[in-house]
Amino acid sequence: MKLSIMPMRLAYCSSLLLAAALSGCGTTKVHNPSFPVTRGEAKAVRKAMAQQVKTLQRPVVVLSGFLDPGVAAEAFRTSLNDVVDGERIIAISFATERNFDSARDTLIAEVEAALPSSNPRETVEVDVIAHSMGGLIARYASLPRSDGKRLRIARLFTTATPHRGAAMGGGLLPINALAVNMDKHSEFIAMMAKVNHAYPIVPYVMLGDRVVGQENSAPQGQHPWWVDRRWYQAPHLAVTGDHRILADILRRLRGEQPFTIEPPTPLPVQE
Repeated sequence: MKLSIMPMRLAYCSSLLLAAALSGCGTTKVHNPSFPVTRGEAKAVRKAMAQQVKTLQRPVVVLSGFLDPGVAAEAFRTSLNDVVDGERIIAISFATERNFDSARDTLIAEVEAALPSSNPRETVEVDVIAHSMGGLIARYASLPRSDGKRLRIARLFTTATPHRGAAMGGGLLPINALAVNMDKHSEFIAMMAKVNHAYPIVPYVMLGDRVVGQENSAPQGQHPWWVDRRWYQAPHLAVTGDHRILADILRRLRGEQPFTIEPPTPLPVQE
């Protein structure tokens, strides 16, 4: 997409400041028995992966979140490029979209442009890594429709996605229809809660995320894979660069044993 850079950067910088303000302060060193890896261990594993790249099983689509001009998607793409062999990675931003229908159409159009599908009902099969709102857009784009193609997802990895609606939803920041529909009490969130997807959704969150609300970061009936944060981190944004989460996703994409151990440990009490 061609974007108007300056207004977009201003809006995203505002969201960065808000996320930082909402993060609070104080360390949150908490052990997760179902995610038993340290930052240092995960960083070392990622470095080792770069010494032995692997070919992807299928293309990967990486998605940014609300008002993000592409920072999260590019971060995901860079992480992938370091450890996989192949160029089938598509990064998409939704910074100029104003509703979920237009965001869905943009997502499918960009996947089709990069990887044309002969199937009139769906795109080629892809894995998806999404930050925040991008996860909801991916889920919405995967639904069957009568007026176009759907996104065919094999696996969806989400980081700080408001699957159950955002704590800081449209009631707090009614910027546009996207924000309003991410409110916990919106009709859109209620509709998505009723959808049974045929593909696995693997949700991640960093503790202390008050933008989405850590308890909202997994679909109904699931617990997210959670990690603790450092005192200076804004969890909603820092989640996209966390070595533990990235290493776990990368190992899954490379067909290797993930760090995470089933079943996920329930979230600790909100700090």
